[in-house]
Amino acid sequence: MTNKSRQSPRVPRELHRQLEVGGLPWAVLARRAHEIVLFGSRAQGMAGQDSDWDLFCVGEGSTSRVGSVHLVWVPSAETFTEKWLGSELAGHIAAYGVWLLGTSHWRERVFVSPIAVAHKQRLVKARLAALDRYQHDLAPARRAYYGLRIRRDVQRLLILRGGGAAVPASPLLDRAWAASMSRERWIGICQSLDVDIDAADQTWRIVSSIRKPARPPSTKPRSIAR
Repeated sequence: MTNKSRQSPRVPRELHRQLEVGGLPWAVLARRAHEIVLFGSRAQGMAGQDSDWDLFCVGEGSTSRVGSVHLVWVPSAETFTEKWLGSELAGHIAAYGVWLLGTSHWRERVFVSPIAVAHKQRLVKARLAALDRYQHDLAPARRAYYGLRIRRDVQRLLILRGGGAAVPASPLLDRAWAASMSRERWIGICQSLDVDIDAADQTWRIVSSIRKPARPPSTKPRSIAR
């Protein structure tokens, strides 16, 4: 099969350009992968000027970055495992992904795994505790950056707990924030994760003060994830 026949006409020109700049032309990527799926904010038409290109690739490869393109690789055999089918990412891609190459044989089998919910709960709890602990050591821009990440993770957790809907891209979470969250609800969620009320209240002050999505700090931030 020629490269031309493997190349979908839906592949955005800018994605072609970004791959070329990163030294991985589309033709080379298409030879390596059985499926290539655009996901995230660009797949949902919500991308900003600086948004990454998120590509899910089925085949043999390592998750990596090529310029502004984020490549997530999963071996073909793994796409039929409960670990993948029950994951947050599989649910998102199945619901919102745009297939640029190949067809899916796993898409209709995704579900929300209790393991995925438990993993998200542990992550949120750790990040809430870390933000509360280090908030006074962080510059305002970094505090807002971490606060936004945690805020989105709490929203994702609530969706996963619901067991039905797929988690959408971050810009849609940001749009839904004000209408879906209150101090009382936030504290209730924190308490369900065994986060004490003082820490819940302190983190609420941070996340509720964010008026627009925070960009990552220009310098490498101190990690607060544990």
